[in-house]
Amino acid sequence: MLNRIKSYIESEKLIHENGTVVVGLSGGADSMVMLHVLRKLGYHCLAAHCNFHLRMEESDRDEDFVRKYCFSQNIDLYSIDFETVEYAKTNKISIEMAARELRYGWFEEIRKKTGSEAIVVAHHADDNAETMLLNLVRGTGIRGLTGIGPKNGLVIRPLLCVRRYEIENYALENKIEYITDSTNQENEYQRNKLRNQIIPLLSEINPSVVQTLNDNAVRLRNTFSVYEQFVEEKRNLIVEKKDEEYFIDIELLKNESEKETLMYEFCREFGFHSDQINSILQSLKGISGKKWYATDYIITKDRKQLIIKKIESTSDCEGQIDINTEVVFEPIKLSFRRFKRTADYQIERSFDCVHIDESLLKYPLKLRKVKTGDSFVPYGMKGRKKLSDFFIDLKLNAYQKAKTYVLVSDSEIVWVVWHRVDNRYAVTNKTTVILEVKICSE
Repeated sequence: MLNRIKSYIESEKLIHENGTVVVGLSGGADSMVMLHVLRKLGYHCLAAHCNFHLRMEESDRDEDFVRKYCFSQNIDLYSIDFETVEYAKTNKISIEMAARELRYGWFEEIRKKTGSEAIVVAHHADDNAETMLLNLVRGTGIRGLTGIGPKNGLVIRPLLCVRRYEIENYALENKIEYITDSTNQENEYQRNKLRNQIIPLLSEINPSVVQTLNDNAVRLRNTFSVYEQFVEEKRNLIVEKKDEEYFIDIELLKNESEKETLMYEFCREFGFHSDQINSILQSLKGISGKKWYATDYIITKDRKQLIIKKIESTSDCEGQIDINTEVVFEPIKLSFRRFKRTADYQIERSFDCVHIDESLLKYPLKLRKVKTGDSFVPYGMKGRKKLSDFFIDLKLNAYQKAKTYVLVSDSEIVWVVWHRVDNRYAVTNKTTVILEVKICSE
């Protein structure tokens, strides 16, 4: 296994001879073996450990284990604590995505600080197979079927050439201690369900299914390079960039036999999802003026063009909501629905949708940017809190604060959009009619 990893590093040009790398060290078998292998091959390794505080005592146990190991082996260790759940809420992303952003962002800081040439993570062949299947099940283009590459910028994966069982055998043979994440056996996570249930079933059909998937990933990566070249040629023909705006020629797009694929590639980088892209394609023959919104970009259908541009800051723009309003488009798109509270009602707890006691509202409502001095009573609290302090608690940066809107009734904040409803307007057992306010992605 050692020689195979050495050959893989050399063939993929992952690390220069005697290079220094930052190793993401969780304390699990994969990363502990990776660190051992790289040091044995003569590379200078620094260790970086993240405590995401997601598994209570286990998270602290992992950090303590890594600290003791690095101290015993005279390995320089960098460690950090993250408030991962709060970061996920603030940025409206999943816990998994939050941990990923925090981890890789900090690894890059350490790499720059130490002058290391790469960040090493311990993905192996089984991880690659799981990723391919996950992408296939969720829905993906050819990009998702290429799996995990050996290199992504300055992030490298030298263990992609080996299987999980080989790593575990190596740890046993070399007496490498490691800790186990108890959540690996919990099948509520999609990846764990694939690992623990689906792949074993597929192995009954093809005992070499993991290797087969990895071989296919290599072939598809080669195919993808040809595909990318084709898309780029079409982009140059159909899409024109002027300053910071993009213009897609509708007539040229309509003439393409693979316009769905091309539109997906043209719009993916701007944050538009497949349902929106299908809607855009269905509207190519429609009237001008229709709009589709992503987080930071808007697509507008003109007579002959689709125009993509960044959503401009509308700090002084206010939206007004009357009692009969169903949708507002500016400054952000919100939908409104009213319904009676029933005995089996369950409160809505998502970040993009809130339920409010309709009887407490005074119309017209207003939707506006945050103003200096704004305050409200956060849900679950009794006293007022300044929004400036609330934002500090959430660790919002200046850009995030500037993009935050509030829904207001008679000068009182009802909802800090994306973040928290005001406790005074929350649904209670006395509520009879509920107003549902939902952020629209399109």
